[in-house]
Amino acid sequence: MKARLAWIGIASLLLAGFQGQKIVFRDKGGTMEVTGFASWATRRLDGNRLSFLGVGQPVVAKWSRQAMEARANRIEGLVVRQGEAFELVSADLSGQVRATFQRGSAQRSPTTLRVESGNASYASASSQLRLRGGVRLTQEEPATKQSFDIRGQNATAALAPVSGSAPSEAVKSLEVDGGVRFRFVRQGDKGLDLDGTSDRLSYDSAQGVLVLVGNVHLRGEDLFYGGEAWANKATIRLDAAKNPTSVELEGTPAESAVRRKAAAER
Repeated sequence: MKARLAWIGIASLLLAGFQGQKIVFRDKGGTMEVTGFASWATRRLDGNRLSFLGVGQPVVAKWSRQAMEARANRIEGLVVRQGEAFELVSADLSGQVRATFQRGSAQRSPTTLRVESGNASYASASSQLRLRGGVRLTQEEPATKQSFDIRGQNATAALAPVSGSAPSEAVKSLEVDGGVRFRFVRQGDKGLDLDGTSDRLSYDSAQGVLVLVGNVHLRGEDLFYGGEAWANKATIRLDAAKNPTSVELEGTPAESAVRRKAAAER
């Protein structure tokens, strides 16, 4: 009887309302909200932990403490209850996954990371995001007028923390493989337009290093006055403002074509 009453208590806390065909699953703290589901189930585990499973086309879930919104045909995961708030521990998403993460203050034009994939998993403790089955990651940094667009088959990303000082990027590090296509752009007087293809891509924001491996084709405007390269491996080092300071090419053979803008404009 006590277990049954506990379930009734959980249901009354989370099922916020019914309006026509719309059912909303929400905690009282306003930290978790789920809509768009055709079916929903939750179960109490040990301590304050709850498991959940939502199915729909798509399910839409929002977690304010992770600054995260996700859409998928199926979302399954764990939350921990802290008072009236539910905080996300982990989530597995499948079927037309779309997710958005924001970092920084809304008053200062936050950085936004958008991801698309067939399947995804997210761990809150490590802020690690794993994407599978055809992926696309786009990041927009309005404050610095920088953006990137990266596509491949699989990706693993470590995200910047939500709390603390406003970061310039949402992604701390990134690994992408499988027919990678990428483009990095910065608008303004110190503009940059860098794009190309490779088998694998890795990026470390803190170290300022972008590494491309396998069948590398690299093109750049204002990358040493404009250039193009083919190699087995390319290592691009960046300064704090994300300006390329060096490009190292490896492979047999490695080819490059560097042109000055003045010559190209004649």
